[in-house]
Amino acid sequence: IIAMVFSALGFLIVSILILTLDSPGYTRIVAFIACGLVSLAGLAFYRWLDRWEPEPPFLLIAAFLWGAGFSTFWAIVVNDFNGYLFGDILATVISAPFGEEGFKSLFMVLVLLTSARGRRELNSLTDALIYAGIVGLGFTFVEDILYIVRAGQTLSLIHI
Repeated sequence: IIAMVFSALGFLIVSILILTLDSPGYTRIVAFIACGLVSLAGLAFYRWLDRWEPEPPFLLIAAFLWGAGFSTFWAIVVNDFNGYLFGDILATVISAPFGEEGFKSLFMVLVLLTSARGRRELNSLTDALIYAGIVGLGFTFVEDILYIVRAGQTLSLIHI
């Protein structure tokens, strides 16, 4: 329940961020559809991998929302803060990889530490790969949408 609440709040905040970016509406629609199709293909693969011992849907939804919301939001905050303090190069080389991966992996730590059912469900390496992969898919879904939406802004700033 804790993971689901944090996941949903983070996803709501990141969704508001995407909606407030200064870009044409069609860019957000195209980005959502393109990234959604890729994410659906990834989810189908993980569901296929999970066919022998299916994980509970609420934990899989929480994992996706955790990646798409909580970890994406905090990765953006930490990366922007470190970029402001130490420069973009240090933020890109050190803060982004360690911060992003740390926030993504926090989901499995939280599930293991706060829930007896979570400990029962995470009982094999395959389960860990499925949850980690779905968290990563959620993160990639939102991160790619942000890249696509921001691409028009970046191109308009470049003077050739």
